[in-house]
Amino acid sequence: MAAQDANQQPEAAQVATAQPRLELPTSVPEGLKFARRELRAKNPAAAEAALRPLLDQNADDHHIAELLVQALIDQRKGNEAASLAQRIIKKRPKRALYRVLLGDAYRVSGAMTAANAAWREALELEPDNREAMKRLNQP
Repeated sequence: MAAQDANQQPEAAQVATAQPRLELPTSVPEGLKFARRELRAKNPAAAEAALRPLLDQNADDHHIAELLVQALIDQRKGNEAASLAQRIIKKRPKRALYRVLLGDAYRVSGAMTAANAAWREALELEPDNREAMKRLNQP
C-alpha cells in the first residue's frame, strides 16, 4: 500500500502542475470585470487572486475594495472582510452599500449584533435600501 501511495503522489503532483495557470488581469478595468465574472460563477478565490494585487497598487480604489470584500465574504473570511469594509467606510462614509457589506462580513464571522447595527446604519443613510431591509427582515 505504501508503495502504491508513493507512486500516486508524483502523479497527483503532475496533475496539479499540468493544469493551466489562471491568467490574471493587470489593469483595473479588466480586473474588475474579471472579478465580477468570477463572483457570478461562484469562484471567489479567483476573484480574490485578481483583486489583491490591484488593491496593492491602487489602495484608494473603493471599487476594487468593494469586490474584494464580497470575495472574502463568499469565502467566509468574515474578519478580514470586515476590516477591509471598515477601511472603505472611512473613505466613503455615506455609502449605504458599504454598511451592508460590513454587516454581511460580521454575519459570516458570527457577530450578529454588529451585523444588525451595520445594516441599521445602512438604513439611516438610505432608508429605502432593500438589501439592508431584507437582512433585517423588514418589509
